[in-house]
Amino acid sequence: MQELLAAGKWKEANEETRIAMLKVAGRSKQGYFELENIENFPSHQLYIIDQLWVVYSKGHFGFSVQKDIWQNVQKDWHKFGIRVKWAEFNEWKDFKWISSDDLTFNLKVSQGHLPAIFPCITQSRGFSANLVWSLLSRQDL
Repeated sequence: MQELLAAGKWKEANEETRIAMLKVAGRSKQGYFELENIENFPSHQLYIIDQLWVVYSKGHFGFSVQKDIWQNVQKDWHKFGIRVKWAEFNEWKDFKWISSDDLTFNLKVSQGHLPAIFPCITQSRGFSANLVWSLLSRQDL
C-alpha cells in the first residue's frame, strides 16, 4: 500500500487498503465488512493506514481527513456525500449517490474523496452508511 500511495496510484492503493483492512478484520473470505469489524478494528493499524494516506496525499486524502469533514458538516450524511464528491445534487437531478465506477483517483478531486473502501459506499444502502459513520465516529482517528 505504501508503495502505491508513494507512486500516486490512488485507485490501486484504495483497493489495497480495502484488502488489507479486510485481512486485519478477518473478513477476506467474505469480502465485506460488518459493523462490528469497523468498531473493533485495531487502532494502531487504523492509524498507520490513515497516516499513509494523509502523508502521501499531502493531507488531501485519509480517514482522518474524512472525519474532519464529517464533523464540519455536523454529521449530515448528504452534506458529507456532496462535499467528498460521493454524491451529486442539483435542482434538476435531485440527490444521487455516485457509483463506485465514478470515483475519481487523482488529487484534483475534492478533499476526503479517498479512501473509499466499502463496496457499496457510494450507493444509498443503509449498511454502507452505517459502516462509514462508525469509522468516522471513532475517537482514535
